[in-house]
Amino acid sequence: MFHKRTWAASAAVLGLAVFSVLGLRATIPAPSGVIYGCYSTSSGALRVIDNSVSSCKAYEIPLHWNQVGPMGPMGPQGVQGPAGPQGPPGMQGPVGPTGPAGPAGPSHVYFMSDSNFLDFGPGNAIPASITVPAGDYVIDGKTVFQNIWFTPDSGTCVLTYSPGTGTSGDSSTVTVDVGGQAVVSLNDTQAFSVTTKIDLICTSTVDFAVSNSMLRAILVGGIN
Repeated sequence: MFHKRTWAASAAVLGLAVFSVLGLRATIPAPSGVIYGCYSTSSGALRVIDNSVSSCKAYEIPLHWNQVGPMGPMGPQGVQGPAGPQGPPGMQGPVGPTGPAGPAGPSHVYFMSDSNFLDFGPGNAIPASITVPAGDYVIDGKTVFQNIWFTPDSGTCVLTYSPGTGTSGDSSTVTVDVGGQAVVSLNDTQAFSVTTKIDLICTSTVDFAVSNSMLRAILVGGIN
């Protein structure tokens, strides 16, 4: 009687040990992520096994399934979110290289000359005159001032603009002995906003004469 009880206790302990060892060795799911199971056709029971150490009984149907299902289809694109705030301005970049020179501006020359000897009494004389349209001009004029009086005298020549700027330009004064002459040269730059008459005007207090007079205005692209 004593031996039967001892054998029964020993068998129970051995069963528990075997169960513990098998439980420790069980790997569910398998490393591949597959779960293995056995379905009883008689009772309908389903049990999960570690197929590396266990297998289904003769009356069971083996089953297996993945721990993670297949990836589903990609969902529709979401609506665009609101624009973020404007970032701070960036640092100023380096100065770029100098560009190529631009094409030359428009150019046109307005010119008149008179080589005749013109005798004038005291007062003003206009030996040369031209009219130009609005624009930027380089202007030069010349005349030969001659004293035909009995005493030395001085004369003054000046460029005038009407109605262009309403002002006078370059002027020059010369003193000429009796019977002598002097060349008067004038140079100027002007910007006219309307059509303008340019006059070369000479003045003296006695009889005088001018000859070889010339007036020229060159239209340029700009005056710097």
